Amino acid sequence: SERYDLLRLVGENAFGQIVAWGQLNHLPHQFHPRKFRIGIYVEPESQSRGVGSMMHDRLTNELHARRATAVSARARGDMSASIRFLETRGFAPVEETWESRLVVATFDPGRSIDAVASLASQGITITTLASERARNPDVHKDVHALYLACIRDVPTAEAITDIPFRQFVARELESPNVLPEAYFLAVADGRYVALCAFVRHPGMPDVLSGRLTGCLPSFRGRGIVSGLKLRLAAYAYDHGFREIWTWNSAQNA
Repeated sequence: SERYDLLRLVGENAFGQIVAWGQLNHLPHQFHPRKFRIGIYVEPESQSRGVGSMMHDRLTNELHARRATAVSARARGDMSASIRFLETRGFAPVEETWESRLVVATFDPGRSIDAVASLASQGITITTLASERARNPDVHKDVHALYLACIRDVPTAEAITDIPFRQFVARELESPNVLPEAYFLAVADGRYVALCAFVRHPGMPDVLSGRLTGCLPSFRGRGIVSGLKLRLAAYAYDHGFREIWTWNSAQNA
């Protein structure tokens, strides 16, 4: 089935102001019809007033209505109150993700030039989704296949499932925050062998946020992923971005 569930709720105070929101959804890359991810977000001034608990209870009722068998949530390691909130409601840690940030102004663009030249000497070129759309009528299908091959190697607590083509294009290639000129692809032997996909952060337009960076196993060890990331950093430098954010599984560091 290609049907994914998504529910968003908002919490208002007595003056009709939104002070919290919550969400439950399927994870397309870890799809199971009865397994969901939830998120609860409360503005600082309204925390410790029972707002998050009310949102959790409402989402739990929605999960029961969907006959959910499992639910996951995410919390930052430095937010002890959020961790306690989840643990007191039966959640337990299953995986850890590390966040990395680059302050773009500190980056030396010359590193990208050297990396691109090194890859070119191996017959590997770097292109973008924007350029390939003008050249390759099947680029979306080709990138979808590459994405599926790369994401299967990402360490996760749940089994990886393939995202159907239609959902992939809508989420990863045509959503409003996608920057086709910042979606980098490596080409070798006439095919796409690696990708570095970043989007404009929805809440901070001067930040690039990572989606997926990966390389086919048979092309690893050649500096391709490093070259793609350096090319991305050079793009961010040239286009006035402030920071680049990315996340990696602690198992994949």
